[in-house]
Amino acid sequence: MLDHRSVYKQDVLIFLPLALPWINVQLLTFLLSIGAEQSFVFSTLESGLLGLFGTLGLAFSWLRLSVDDSRSMVAISLTVKVAAAIWLAWMAVALQVPALYLLAGLDALAAVVCFASLILPQFSSLK
Repeated sequence: MLDHRSVYKQDVLIFLPLALPWINVQLLTFLLSIGAEQSFVFSTLESGLLGLFGTLGLAFSWLRLSVDDSRSMVAISLTVKVAAAIWLAWMAVALQVPALYLLAGLDALAAVVCFASLILPQFSSLK
């Protein structure tokens, strides 16, 4: 069943490769090159920040899985997913990178799942 817990598990899977050195740069370079007119090269600082943000995202995603469900946790996740979808869509327009539209759409779908968990009882086991 698709619920807010599945969104949390998918976040762990998304952030895991971003937390791994070398793999994060290769993955992001590949994603950004799909359909893009320009090529992207990351500096050492950018690679380090990518690893740091991947590690933080993985830690917070794992933490969300380990805490008890609550409406406030789902509401925070909803807010983060909406903000991420808007930011990724803006980056897709600014950089002309089609892969970012896909990521923005996936975050928007995750936000819909979180929203459904908040308002529809059949999608939720929240207290």
